[in-house]
Amino acid sequence: MMNISQLNTEPSLYHSNAMEQHEYASIISVTEQGYILKPDNGSSVIAQQAFGCPFTPIIDDQVMFVRCANRGVFIINILQRKHNQAAAISNKNGIELQSTNHINISANDINMTSNNTQVISQQYSHTSQKLDVKSDTTQFYSRTIESISERLVQKVKDSFKVIERLEQVSANDIIQNIKNAFIQRSRQVDISAKSDVKINGDRIHMG
Repeated sequence: MMNISQLNTEPSLYHSNAMEQHEYASIISVTEQGYILKPDNGSSVIAQQAFGCPFTPIIDDQVMFVRCANRGVFIINILQRKHNQAAAISNKNGIELQSTNHINISANDINMTSNNTQVISQQYSHTSQKLDVKSDTTQFYSRTIESISERLVQKVKDSFKVIERLEQVSANDIIQNIKNAFIQRSRQVDISAKSDVKINGDRIHMG
């Protein structure tokens, strides 16, 4: 079994001009201490991922590395990947993408997983053939809402609306099917019809 503590201990591993000397190796193992590399020439060494190496290396990757005196060995680039594993960019301190122009992301499938997601934009446009939103609790705030659709179907257990000023409905026909009670309370009621007004019931109370 390889003793990780014995790696990178030979004085010949380090050079004063290490940053100018690139070496090549294959990753044979990934540990908590770093990546175990098998150079093309020489014995195995343990290396860290350089901050400037954007993609996270995996086992069997062919990489380029440098030896830095008094600092260690660093992987600076991934040259080739044998496996069909997606490239990953990760950093424990976070990743930021910034541009004064625009950023385009294009893919067949995009999956996002986050404990907290915030989108801040002066103008937001979403276009989709099908939109499926699932949430335990939803809060929506807007000064003005305009909704245009060919058909609206709603199914709820309880519905409560509080309208402070005016509600207006314009429709060709309105049909209301009430299973039990239908109660209207108002200070003033005005019912106008151009032809007939019908009220049917076993008993009708007026006054």
